[in-house]
Amino acid sequence: MKYSTNAIRRWEANFNTKNLKGIIDSYSPKAVFLGTFAKNIKQGRELISTYFVNLFKKDGLKVVFEPKIYVNELEDGYIISGIYVFEYKENGELKKVKSRYSFTCEYIGGILYIVNHHSSVVPMQ
Repeated sequence: MKYSTNAIRRWEANFNTKNLKGIIDSYSPKAVFLGTFAKNIKQGRELISTYFVNLFKKDGLKVVFEPKIYVNELEDGYIISGIYVFEYKENGELKKVKSRYSFTCEYIGGILYIVNHHSSVVPMQ
């Protein structure tokens, strides 16, 4: 199976346009999510949605994926990992948060969904 980054590219486009429905629909109904700015693990679209509703309130919010992507093929999907940078404005100042990510994507009913998404801030060197 040739891997595809379509799931995370859709996620990126929906994130950068603050398309809540689009981003939530990219997750499987029972997806597990631990976001960069989350305090707790969230499972299911409803709880994941609350994270993005709050995050999307940030002014000038966007995510930029670094070009290097690591892919591990699974029987019916992929684990895609790498680095992305969240940017937003806080009190008029541009903030950048460099984070690691891992998306586990699985084909369910012929559609590639995110079933697990973990993201955390890159530790200071």
